[in-house]
Amino acid sequence: MSEISVVQAWNAIAFEKDAQSSNKSTATIYYIVSGATDDIAAITAVETTAPATYEGITRKSINVEERLTETEWKVSVKYANQVSSNSNNEDREPQFSFDISNGTKKIVHSFAQKKKYPSNSPDSCGINDGEGVDIICPVCTIAETHFFNNSKISTSWKKNVAKMVGCINKSSFRGYDAGELLFTGCSGTRVGDGASDEWQITFRFAVQPNQSVSIGTLGIISKRGWDVLWVRYQEKIETSGSKKIVIKVPQNAYVEQVYEEANFNSLGI
Repeated sequence: MSEISVVQAWNAIAFEKDAQSSNKSTATIYYIVSGATDDIAAITAVETTAPATYEGITRKSINVEERLTETEWKVSVKYANQVSSNSNNEDREPQFSFDISNGTKKIVHSFAQKKKYPSNSPDSCGINDGEGVDIICPVCTIAETHFFNNSKISTSWKKNVAKMVGCINKSSFRGYDAGELLFTGCSGTRVGDGASDEWQITFRFAVQPNQSVSIGTLGIISKRGWDVLWVRYQEKIETSGSKKIVIKVPQNAYVEQVYEEANFNSLGI
């Protein structure tokens, strides 16, 4: 059996250095193997010759690129660092996004009554006698993408997050007052299948600002963004000139909490 020799190819090294993180730098070194009768022998010869690291980057794989002759082989050695499970992946900067569009909502009271006909008509106590009308309104959603070590994403963590879907913020969070954010869920992707590979998780929220509404003689009524305000009306007879008319006037107003509260700080973001 002829002796196996291993030499670097003339264009041996392809090195890509990441300016921000050495963990992301990669390199490939090419070798020419002579005297090997099969690919296993060629790879084994390179494995004992190629350095375990190159410029601080760990050797990751050895591959046969080409069989040049019956006993000559071109073999590549790839170098790439794995992210250590002990490294703090959560130090990576989170990513933020938002979407502001339009939707519709029903209102039963206007901000101001501009005109009425005839001029001696009684003041309205609700649009369409309290039936309301649909108007365009802003719809705002926000999202945050965070990076977590695999050890943090346990079944109990997922259960805890699932319980908070459909909840509003109990206290101020991300600059929004209590009751203005609704947690609509999250989605996660694990990049790779190694124990040290990280999770990329996007958290989504819908926004409704807290507001104060003027309702007839009931005055100013304040509500949190995701609470529901509804009004009970009573019929009242009014005189307009020589005519008597029946109108609906607000008798009672109620602010209802329809979403549970949650401490969004327990999301860990």
